[in-house]
Order: sequence, then structure tokens, then C-alpha cells
Amino acid sequence: MKELYEMPAPVISALTGRRRRKEISYPVSYRYNGGVIIDGELYAGYKVPPPIVPAGHTLTNRQCGLQLNAEPPHAMSTLTKNRD
Repeated sequence: MKELYEMPAPVISALTGRRRRKEISYPVSYRYNGGVIIDGELYAGYKVPPPIVPAGHTLTNRQCGLQLNAEPPHAMSTLTKNRD
């Protein structure tokens, strides 16, 4: 079994218009007990760097756990436009 499958950092798009907040999901690192098959190879899990948040925005964790049925797993957060 290979170590973690490395992925690029997720890039989060900025909010546009009058919208001040949006629920988003993005991939996160995760290690599986039995491994996961990616492109025909067995890996221990995924290694994903922290997301790239656009300038003038804040990413707040919703503390609701991971969406484990996605590959790789996703975290849910709220993207908020900072007040000027």
C-alpha cells in the first residue's frame, strides 16, 4: 500500500454581487483503515493542503463532521465576505 495520495489545494471562488455568505464544501485529508483505490493503486488515504480562501473573505467551519461518502471526503464550511 502506498502512502497518502497528494492532491492540490482547493481554490475557493470569491462571493460576487450582494451575497455576503455561502455554504461550501471542499476536499480534506483523510486516512482510511483499509485504504482506498485511486487510479488502480492502493493508497492509505488522501493528503489535501488547506483551501485557498480569496482575499476579503473568511472561511468558518460548521463543526458538522465530514461527508465521508465523497472521494476524497469533504468538509462543510461557511464562506463570509468581510465587512469593509
